[in-house]
Amino acid sequence: MVIFVHHLFILLLTTVISFLLHRVSRLRRFRLPPGNLGLPFIGETLQLISAFKTENPEPFIDERVKRYGSVFTTHIFGEPTVFSAGPETNRFILQNEGKLFESSYPGSISNLLGKHSLLLMRGNLHKRMHSLTMSFASSSIIKDQLLVDIDRLIRLKLDSWTDRVFLMEETKKIEYEKIMEKKSESEALQWSDYKSMSFTQCVINQTLRVANIISGVFRRTITEVNINGYTIPKDRNLFVSFRAVHLDHDNLKTLILSIHGDGRMSLGQSVPEFFTHRSEEDLGCARDMSLLE
Repeated sequence: MVIFVHHLFILLLTTVISFLLHRVSRLRRFRLPPGNLGLPFIGETLQLISAFKTENPEPFIDERVKRYGSVFTTHIFGEPTVFSAGPETNRFILQNEGKLFESSYPGSISNLLGKHSLLLMRGNLHKRMHSLTMSFASSSIIKDQLLVDIDRLIRLKLDSWTDRVFLMEETKKIEYEKIMEKKSESEALQWSDYKSMSFTQCVINQTLRVANIISGVFRRTITEVNINGYTIPKDRNLFVSFRAVHLDHDNLKTLILSIHGDGRMSLGQSVPEFFTHRSEEDLGCARDMSLLE
């Protein structure tokens, strides 16, 4: 019995030493992004969830960016994950989907979404399904079939705003005069009119920057990848943070917002445009219609 316990102890000790040596060798081979893996199995998932329960979830990323830089390692949802919080790194990851990276989510999230989720599809299957879905949600179909209902609902909502600000009413009169210089009284706004309003597009971009629908996307390395001097091993999970870039004050002067920078275009990307188009027509297109070219 004593001999058995002795041999078992030696076996366990050998296994632990081999594991540690393998890990040290791996760390030397891969210059991984710095970071903290947190608690075993749990990682830093609890800190991430706690941050999103507050009014401002950004400190989870901000604190680690200040400590480790715009590319750092953490452990969330059961997997080691590399976070990218810089514009150039994000662009590199998104533009190399299918070459160096693929759309992928941690196993715990994938189980919730289901294996047939559009978010989990890859390659040609994703392209075919996305093309099929986009054909039912294209701008022409929405304008021809859904815009009538959107128009009716927004008119009802605008009519309910009975308490008008006097200054706004006077501003509308001036703006209507400007509009009438370019449009006849019975002529409705056209989609081309909206497209010529650059200031309105800036307002939409600014709104999406401040309140983006999603905070980021998950990707996984197809092969070993070098990023910012770090080596990301194959099959490593990454999180591309949009919010970290959009809310970084250092980027505001040069930020060019894109909600479909990786080819996986959002099916709802035209929704704010339709709403703004209808609202401007009813409210007098404050400021921008006077700038129609």
